[in-house]
Amino acid sequence: MIRPEDREVLIGQVAYLVDELHAQQAIIGLVPEPLWASPSPTGEHSLLELYGLLVGLGERSYPGLIAAWSHGNGVESIDELALLDGEPWNVARPEDLITRAVSAREAVVASLEAVEDWAATRTIDGAEMTLADVAFRITQEDAAVLRAIGARLHEADLGTSPVSRLS
Repeated sequence: MIRPEDREVLIGQVAYLVDELHAQQAIIGLVPEPLWASPSPTGEHSLLELYGLLVGLGERSYPGLIAAWSHGNGVESIDELALLDGEPWNVARPEDLITRAVSAREAVVASLEAVEDWAATRTIDGAEMTLADVAFRITQEDAAVLRAIGARLHEADLGTSPVSRLS
């Protein structure tokens, strides 16, 4: 049984991505144009692909997980590579990807809020999961993508900070 306050915390954590993406909108103009579509020096995904992954998760993967869970059906997740191959992310505009990711995430949050019984279990990727488990998984997948975005932004020379130090 999941307590109502725990349910609200999990929904809040899933909704956190919206706030994080709004905060990132403030710095996307500082990112050098060549960095958006280029892979990292070690071959990881480009920034556009990482934002595209957030879009794919929010538009295709998470709604399917929640719908399958809500209807009592077992489901297999969409593979990350399939999400990355779903669209030509490297030709998209960063602003458009962030807008799509925010819209998709708001819909995911609304879907989670609409489900009353979070304690039942369903088979997701071959494992029994409650909706709380699904929500926690979403937060962990978000954290991994946000870490990768943070690492890519850290690699970039974004110039001096517009924020001055307090004395």
